[in-house]
Amino acid sequence: MVYMYKKITKNCECCGKEFVTGKGNKKYCSAECGSIIRRKKYHQMNKFQSIYMAPSTKGALNELRICVDLLEKGFEVFRSVSPSCSCDLAILKDKKLIRVEVTSGWVNPQGKLLRNKSKKESDKNDILATVYLGNKIDYLPKLP
Repeated sequence: MVYMYKKITKNCECCGKEFVTGKGNKKYCSAECGSIIRRKKYHQMNKFQSIYMAPSTKGALNELRICVDLLEKGFEVFRSVSPSCSCDLAILKDKKLIRVEVTSGWVNPQGKLLRNKSKKESDKNDILATVYLGNKIDYLPKLP
């Protein structure tokens, strides 16, 4: 069975160029225009990650954000002196020492929070702390 679509003329939401489509839900004249819009949305939602900065500097900022958050929650916080230590932070509460690994997260265009899962975080920490968008913090597992 062959379906015939009514030809619809639209303007591309990216470049404004007029194009003809057989389906009414198409918004862009080309895959390139669609890609440009998706990148713009990503950068709007992830402004902190979009600013050019050395990755080690972003990592240090995120570690300090976690330090502040943990101090506010009543933990004693100890930061690693070497970048090649087995964990980024050590926290102490009720005489219990907990290793913390800090990682950066991001938000996809649909608003879902994501983080890099390729690291072997569980091998070198008790808690994984992820900083999203420069201010939202998530702990996995939850803090004691």
